[in-house]
Amino acid sequence: MRLYIYKRQDVLAKCRIDFATLESDFSTSPPVRYAEFYAADRYEFEHPAAFLICGEHKSMIHVLHPEESEAKDAPWFPARED
Repeated sequence: MRLYIYKRQDVLAKCRIDFATLESDFSTSPPVRYAEFYAADRYEFEHPAAFLICGEHKSMIHVLHPEESEAKDAPWFPARED
């Protein structure tokens, strides 16, 4: 998995998030949260977006939304067996 830096506190990870496993394996708690949604764009279609967010450090990891074309073959984080 590669991380691409957007801003000082934002990175891009070309992976999907299994948040239930992430919570149990790493004991995440608020302020860490996962969000997936559809962002309005200038075009007629909405753009799927997903983020792993840390409110305490004001940082985000941009990850793949399950409906993005790249998501089907992307690795999961944490890794899991399908």
